[in-house]
Amino acid sequence: MNNTYIKIGSSLFVFSLFTSLKVPWHQPMTPYEVRSPTRLCSPR
Repeated sequence: MNNTYIKIGSSLFVFSLFTSLKVPWHQPMTPYEVRSPTRLCSPR
């Protein structure tokens, strides 16, 4: 039963990461943005 919760949690975490990358936050540069590759979500 814990596996389902872990999967949901991981998917939500990844989704939040992608959304934070695509949508520029009020913070200038977050460690996540620096670590993650910018080529995946290149600004149009």
